[in-house]
Amino acid sequence: MEINSYVQFIPAYWLPQCNPVWDSFVHLASKHFFHETETIVDQYSPRGGVYYLQKGSAKCVYLSLQGHEKVLYYCKGRALFSDGPGVSNRSTTSSVTALTKCIVYRFPRDLIIDSLVCNHEIVRDLLFSLASKVCMFAQQVQGICTFDVEQAVSRILYWLLTREGKILHRTDPNLTRQDIANMLGVHRVTIVRALMKLKEKGILLRFTKHDLNVADINMLKANAHL
Repeated sequence: MEINSYVQFIPAYWLPQCNPVWDSFVHLASKHFFHETETIVDQYSPRGGVYYLQKGSAKCVYLSLQGHEKVLYYCKGRALFSDGPGVSNRSTTSSVTALTKCIVYRFPRDLIIDSLVCNHEIVRDLLFSLASKVCMFAQQVQGICTFDVEQAVSRILYWLLTREGKILHRTDPNLTRQDIANMLGVHRVTIVRALMKLKEKGILLRFTKHDLNVADINMLKANAHL
């Protein structure tokens, strides 16, 4: 079954892909290679610039002084990150870590401000990227203010089943219970309980890192309050 991409629900944890126009300017940027688990951007790093993830996947997290990790977003090939701190010339308050092998280009702030802003596609894409992050973080704040773990988990599961533009009943989520806990800023046990409730309601059949299987996608959507 197909799903209209314009009405597809996208939770506030995945960055949209940016315009491929950035590939036309990578010769002006510094190229970097990162292996899995390597840090791309350090939390509170003073190093500015806009980062373009050309290939691979990564996650942006905030790490509290107590060691608690809160996932802010995930991104994969053709995505911009750290563009807010990069353009505003402020230190980032989060870190970005490679989940797979990554090819990343760093565009210095001066290059963006003095040269690339003359390209209307670059400007449009920067605005779209920044606006998307504003909306994402607003959704996360809204979720914190009106927090319901079961609803939040249902939304994430629903997105995983519809992210390819089709409504599926089974997919490879490539996410663990701990990953979802870090996204929502709660303990792993809390996620386990929410998944158990979904099973008791007859909505969820199975959830492992590589197997998400639901009995009724419409019940899942209703449980997510979408």
